[in-house]
Amino acid sequence: CNVAGMIEGSDPKLKNEVIIIGAHLDAVGNAGGLLVDGGLDNASGVIDIMAAARALAASGIKMKRTILFLLIGGEEVGLLGSKYYTENPAFPKEKTVTYINLDMVGNGSGLGVSASESCSGLTEYFKNANNRYIHRPMKISASGGNFYGRPRSDGLVFLAAGYRTMNLSATDGVKPVIYHLPGDDETAVTPEIMEDVAKLIYLSFIEMANAETLNY
Repeated sequence: CNVAGMIEGSDPKLKNEVIIIGAHLDAVGNAGGLLVDGGLDNASGVIDIMAAARALAASGIKMKRTILFLLIGGEEVGLLGSKYYTENPAFPKEKTVTYINLDMVGNGSGLGVSASESCSGLTEYFKNANNRYIHRPMKISASGGNFYGRPRSDGLVFLAAGYRTMNLSATDGVKPVIYHLPGDDETAVTPEIMEDVAKLIYLSFIEMANAETLNY
């Protein structure tokens, strides 16, 4: 299942435009009969979205555009939730500002933002928020997609469906990455970078949602 929460925009016209931020809910479940908690992959992304959503909702700040927080099911078994959303969107694709994907954002000392060519200008909102308030090393890059074989992220599903697509990430990992194995639990993440990813979402979204025009 997908779980969605929304903060509706306040502007009569711009509220029809939506910014979507998503992270997959599921982990692989088990490996060799042992539980895989999925702390880094991908509780880290889900927690950061929930934290930013809570802060934005509690802030009292009116945002002109709508924000959709999308927690996606079935990523690990074939990107099922993202495929379902792109085939059954809650908002028209042409009214979607961008889809922003978070996956394994809980291990690092730096921040990363990537964007497809169709929305590379939107990275400026994240760069500005980091420069003004967070002050982490930030890598900004282009994101594309290799669609040969099986795509490995929900972001690629949105990109292949024609959405402007971005990714937020943590860079310069400080812990070993335990991928799809027991040990990917609460000890596999660095809470400090998760706090700053949530802050980055909060600060960037306030500016992006309230801009009269967006530079893609």
